[in-house]
Amino acid sequence: MKKLLISMFIAIIPFLLISGGTYPAGQNVLFTFDDGPNPLYTPQVLQTLHENNIQAVFFVVGQEVLKHPDLLAEIDRHGHLIGVHTFSHRNITEMTHAELRREIQATAELINRITGQNPVYFRPPRGKHNRAQLDLIYNMSYVPVKWHGCLEKRGVDKPEQLVNDLIKRIRHIPNPVILLHDGDPAHYHDRTATMQSLPLLIERLRESGYGFADPRDSSKLRQVEL
Repeated sequence: MKKLLISMFIAIIPFLLISGGTYPAGQNVLFTFDDGPNPLYTPQVLQTLHENNIQAVFFVVGQEVLKHPDLLAEIDRHGHLIGVHTFSHRNITEMTHAELRREIQATAELINRITGQNPVYFRPPRGKHNRAQLDLIYNMSYVPVKWHGCLEKRGVDKPEQLVNDLIKRIRHIPNPVILLHDGDPAHYHDRTATMQSLPLLIERLRESGYGFADPRDSSKLRQVEL
């Protein structure tokens, strides 16, 4: 009987750890960055990721790629995966099908011309979408994706608070996909807090038992497929 009780307790330990509030050990986080490339923020992100041997996905905006093709090339040189985040960063639910198709194609062509990568993943700006637009995206052979948790929070600029809040939100999610930003197409967001928070976030995630996913493992982004 004693052996049976011990066996039962061991069997439910993983459930207790996750549901009881400790961070899931052995899980891999995937970082994704939207809205770049940006000369102020993207180099800082690349340096931090390089120092920590982390690969990520960068969902880039076509008009920003046109301004900073060298930064896109640098993202690729560091071995990161590149996805499409439209050309203009407009809400795709306000676009016609023809407009959305042009925005995706133009951005994908820029990515391919500069890096040789053929993007597979698409992320709609602000996550906004509708069924008709998703059908078009799938018909163009792209996989539309979202995220599990976002680091940035309106009105909060303290790295400690941003990091703690995010880890609380993702602690019950296996292999979470995290959204961060390395750009500002609308020119009204200051990403300084993100730059300051990223090293702390990496440190806290590792302390909590997380590893970091290979972005080319298709199962990771498929978790947040729309």
